[in-house]
Amino acid sequence: MNAARFQSALAAPLAGLFLILTVVVFAMRQPVPSMGIRVPLPKLRQHSVGYWCEDDIPHVVRRTGDGKTWFVYTEIDPNKLSKLLQDVNEGRHERVAYLRADSSVNFADVAS
Repeated sequence: MNAARFQSALAAPLAGLFLILTVVVFAMRQPVPSMGIRVPLPKLRQHSVGYWCEDDIPHVVRRTGDGKTWFVYTEIDPNKLSKLLQDVNEGRHERVAYLRADSSVNFADVAS
């Protein structure tokens, strides 16, 4: 086998190998897109009443069996609940508050 024939036999496979390696090198230089999904996190802000809560998420007022009233995670005076709800809901899109009571609380106590 002469040298010219040997070179022509190897030219096509070596050219293909060179192209594949070139593509691999340039592909490695490109940044990899981040994988996963976007998860919206609640935005927290401190209200003027002095506690942290999530924006645009309905608040929960809870009456316990021992007579305590809770707003989100803060124990409050039941007489100040109306004013507190007005202060917190100022500037919100939805003004929603849910009431949750223990089973031992009378309905008349919850409704008042």
